[in-house]
Amino acid sequence: MGLFRTNHAPNLSHVHSPLLTYCCELLVVAGENVLVSLEKIQNQSLRIVAGAVKSTPIDAMLMLTGDKSLRTVIQEKDLILWEKIIRVPGCFSL
Repeated sequence: MGLFRTNHAPNLSHVHSPLLTYCCELLVVAGENVLVSLEKIQNQSLRIVAGAVKSTPIDAMLMLTGDKSLRTVIQEKDLILWEKIIRVPGCFSL
């Protein structure tokens, strides 16, 4: 019998997501091998939280847990940071 999401939902949002996405704006320029390694970690934690077997598709687990792929989160946070930076007066003048 697997784990139910209702019992372990806080684990995903309170433990795994903040650890993987802390300062993730810098990962926009990271190499492909770094992103693949982080996605593997995210997928393993999704399997634990969702109680899924290895044959379960990643997209199905993301939909079940309501989470987003790591690349999507990195891009979203990078855009938010960029919007904050361009609003700082004189940030582009040297």
